[in-house]
Amino acid sequence: MKSARILRLTSGEQIICELLDDQPDDECISVKMAFVVTHDLESNRLLYSAFAPFSSATGVVAVRKTSLTFMSMPSSHLVDQYVDLLEGNLNPSTDE
Repeated sequence: MKSARILRLTSGEQIICELLDDQPDDECISVKMAFVVTHDLESNRLLYSAFAPFSSATGVVAVRKTSLTFMSMPSSHLVDQYVDLLEGNLNPSTDE
């Protein structure tokens, strides 16, 4: 999935999502199917939870650029897990 990105928000959340657009002049970026990714140190698992669980059925959310600390490409391993999550083949908590 070429458009998958990791976003780090100023709140500290790390999100994996599909980047829909990133126009330099816009205040926001549009993302789809965003999940907060956390690492449970005790169980050594990655945990996924919906970023905007009450958003529309399309899962599209606008994120203000001023709320971003950074945006990067996820590792291929994380992309594979994300695709499995979207396809319903992965439990929201998984071994790393």
